Amino acid sequence: MTYFPEEVVEHIFDFLVSHRDRNAVSTVCKAWYQVERLCRRSVFVGNCYAVLPERVMTRFPGMKRLIVKGKPHFADFNLVPHDWGGFALPWIEAAAHGCPGLEELRLKRMVVSDESLELLARSFPDFKALVLISCEGFSTDGLAAIATHCRSLRELDLQENEVEDYGRQWLSCFPDSCTSLVSLNFSCLKGEVNAGALERLVARCPSLRGLKLNRAVSVESLTRILDRAPHLVELGTGSLTVDHHTEAYRRMINAFHKCKSLRNLSGFWDVDPRCLQSVYPICPNLTVLNLSYAPSIQGADQVKLIRHCFKLQKLWVLDCIGDKGLAVVASTCKQLQELRVFPSDIYGTGTAAVTEEGLVAISSGCSKMNSLLYFCHQMTNAALITVAKNCPRFIRFRLCILDPGKPDPITNQPLDEGFGAIVQSCKDLRRLSLSGLLTDKVFLYIGEYASRLEMLSIAFAGDSDKGMIYVLNGCKNLRKLEIRDSPFGDAALLENVGKYETMRSLWMSSCDVTLGGCKALAAKMPRLNVEVINEWDESDEMEENPSDAHKVEKMYVYRTLTGPRNEAPDFVWTL
Repeated sequence: MTYFPEEVVEHIFDFLVSHRDRNAVSTVCKAWYQVERLCRRSVFVGNCYAVLPERVMTRFPGMKRLIVKGKPHFADFNLVPHDWGGFALPWIEAAAHGCPGLEELRLKRMVVSDESLELLARSFPDFKALVLISCEGFSTDGLAAIATHCRSLRELDLQENEVEDYGRQWLSCFPDSCTSLVSLNFSCLKGEVNAGALERLVARCPSLRGLKLNRAVSVESLTRILDRAPHLVELGTGSLTVDHHTEAYRRMINAFHKCKSLRNLSGFWDVDPRCLQSVYPICPNLTVLNLSYAPSIQGADQVKLIRHCFKLQKLWVLDCIGDKGLAVVASTCKQLQELRVFPSDIYGTGTAAVTEEGLVAISSGCSKMNSLLYFCHQMTNAALITVAKNCPRFIRFRLCILDPGKPDPITNQPLDEGFGAIVQSCKDLRRLSLSGLLTDKVFLYIGEYASRLEMLSIAFAGDSDKGMIYVLNGCKNLRKLEIRDSPFGDAALLENVGKYETMRSLWMSSCDVTLGGCKALAAKMPRLNVEVINEWDESDEMEENPSDAHKVEKMYVYRTLTGPRNEAPDFVWTL
């Protein structure tokens, strides 16, 4: 095909939407490499330290959409030090110089300063979308800069971020000429909201389809917003606390009646259970329902709401729904594809209101399930085997037993056979998180049967180095391996070092890896960054240069084209 004109090859490449496919075709020949680099519009960087930002901008000067991930996934569980790194500013500076046509930026687990948001807002005249997920370091001042200068903004999505609120009414900074918003999500913000500015912004954006509010938005303001935007498809409510005998409650019911297009509903930060009846009229059309932010909604009230939702494909609930509630879900939501059950006990005392019975009920009623996140009190092999038979379509299967080393309560055996059944039956499994009492045998099953697995999370599992070796030798498509509190040491780490060059990253914490093992890996694989996160207390009789036999508390290994990072903090040792 090299004899085709470049315009034809470029048109063919437009049909390749996968980043992996685009990367593959760029290696065929120099001509294809050149065409692909010039016509690439979307770039994904899975690790912000794997490549220099300037190198990305030089290779893809026509890039319109950039996605960058920062801290390791275990940062979500507070296992990565707060000031580890993951700064967004170098990426925004490089894009400002090399890709002035950038229109979308999506960042996850990164440090995003107000300075970086100010630079972003002023550098890209056609900027349209900013998505920040689990980011930190910025305030409402940075959001004000985005609102003021991004005149073509279509999407501003803030999910699970830590945002400082200095009282800046950033919603007032959107100019009157701003009519382009399609999606606005500020549900993670904790401060007060200028209700008038919000309502005027919604009113002048006729294309707005997604709006997720924080808990500071009142029922009265929500009602006025719905009156101005009955065409919303996604809605995250504010606080639904109002006397159901009042005129305000009746106006809210009437406003919801007009919202015929709503398909995605979340929020319910503070809610009077009696106010839930106001959303019943829109429930038959919902395909997504998220109740995970609503601790004030008890299990019985969750069930009453879900009984009206016949078309749900995605459901997020709290475990107070109980096993009986999940049985109702199974009988009501036959189209369900994704279920997430979160612990309502935010302090983690080790109790949960759901068990294997609820999961079995879901699997028997919802055969289209392909994604699961399930926090539970206990699990049995028999239940997992049943789930594997009923739902072989799983792509993501994440199960967390709040007592992590708990065996099958019926047989007192490890859960090896149950998870073995999952990996044998679910041929397309891409992501797996294990929990419960597990031996090396389960990793033998994973290595043998999970041929398409890309991400594996392990905690409190295994007997010996063999378990990790089974996984590294068997899972040919593995991209990310996360291990904590497991008895894997240097022998497992160094058994198949070439595997790490085909992976994106390896995280190990509270395992049996030593500093000497990390040094040996770094010596054998110079194209990897082997980082030791040194959080040893100075009072632990540690010398400035600890011995190679000292166990490493946290280790992070990843591919890199740039070598050790320059701005690593003192507690991060790059070997």
